[in-house]
Amino acid sequence: MFEKGVPFVDSRSDADWNAGRIPGAHHLNVKKTFTKDALMKVAPQDKEVVIYCNGPSCLRSTQGCKKAISWGWKKVYFYRMGFPSWKAAGNAVE
Repeated sequence: MFEKGVPFVDSRSDADWNAGRIPGAHHLNVKKTFTKDALMKVAPQDKEVVIYCNGPSCLRSTQGCKKAISWGWKKVYFYRMGFPSWKAAGNAVE
């Protein structure tokens, strides 16, 4: 999905975001800035969007996915393993 240009939303805290992220990701802290309007600026409701956080023990991406679906997004993808898995796989980070 990354290679297809699907937008990635980082739902982690500001400190986690500042420590590193998936290249080109959009930061919508689920506890502060993850709103319907903010998500609409990242991905229209009829487009795909990937939401991630810090992996299985982190609930931020789960919360973000639930919100997006409740607001009408249909193509929401939950990157369960999150940023730690992305980084461990040797993928580029910012």
